[in-house]
Amino acid sequence: MNTVTKEDAVCLQTAVKGLGTDEKVLNEIISTRTNEELAAIRNTYLSNYKRTLDEAVAADTSGDYKKLLLTLLQGIRDEGHHADSVRVRQAIDILSAPAEKKDKHEKYAVLGAANFHELAQILDGVQKKTGKSLEEGLGNNVDDIQFVQQIKKECSGDFKEAVIVLYRIASMGKPRFFADQINAAVKGFGTNSKDLIRILVSRSEIDLEDIKDVYAAVHGKRLDDNDFRRSKKSAREPINMLYSNSLGEINHSLESSSFVSHYLKFLS
Repeated sequence: MNTVTKEDAVCLQTAVKGLGTDEKVLNEIISTRTNEELAAIRNTYLSNYKRTLDEAVAADTSGDYKKLLLTLLQGIRDEGHHADSVRVRQAIDILSAPAEKKDKHEKYAVLGAANFHELAQILDGVQKKTGKSLEEGLGNNVDDIQFVQQIKKECSGDFKEAVIVLYRIASMGKPRFFADQINAAVKGFGTNSKDLIRILVSRSEIDLEDIKDVYAAVHGKRLDDNDFRRSKKSAREPINMLYSNSLGEINHSLESSSFVSHYLKFLS
């Protein structure tokens, strides 16, 4: 079994078990995994917890937020390598029109369904059609983007936060999204070890090198600088192991029972 898939299933179970829900983890994992990864996570979750992931998410969420997550869990992202002009025009029309109360989740699910070649055209088309500037899409403050202001006007609560995550991924790409998440985990006093380790483990075999490059370009420092020295020792050890290992060695590290137990300790 792929260890990263298993860790994603554990993270999702931790996010919904007991009182309260960790919406940040739900949004991150469900919005950023590929269709194949989502299918594997759902299968692993069912094997480990004897209920479907859809059932677990539905039981812990409500309203448009629940509908959006359940839609994304089906693996709706088109993963093709070319933009379909008809789909692009339809998406522009959907995102430009005011959301009806009954179909808000359907409107913004477009951001999680289009492929990344289409998304650039879609967001550009929304800007031209509505005048809502997306020029700040690669800026540091997502709250300054007028399109996000539209989202905040039409959405609320957990649903709003999930849609903003979809927008950030659509406009910036996954490496920038995760670079910003890492920065949020290490900035200020102390380090959010759970978030930091979850992100580094999940991206270690996918795009960690890209994330490192984007992090350095956007935040002006390398991932292994002072932020990691400030993290507590128990978190720093697996982080440094993932950061310094070659791609071939990462597989061995992830299969190491000591590493997995070390990581799982932060999820309990």
